[in-house]
Amino acid sequence: MIARLQAYYGGDPMTWLRVPTGILHAYVAMLPRLKNEDRMSDAEVIAVGTGTMDKNDRKRVLREWSDAAQGDTRETTKPTAEERVMMMEAVGIHVG
Repeated sequence: MIARLQAYYGGDPMTWLRVPTGILHAYVAMLPRLKNEDRMSDAEVIAVGTGTMDKNDRKRVLREWSDAAQGDTRETTKPTAEERVMMMEAVGIHVG
């Protein structure tokens, strides 16, 4: 499981071995949801790019993407590796 956590969230293996059990379980529990969110996003990108999406849906998705790019939405994005390290260190998990 450490390899999966490291591959998705980043960090080195030894850091994951020092993560408190409760936090570790929370990260593990979220993996399926996060992976499937990524897959759904990928499918949407492919559908828009290949023209297989309904015209109205395509316009809606492109508008959402444009709004997000301009900062007009509250939707969150996946944190970068650096942001994940900062979040872990903020809760007392030494990384690095």
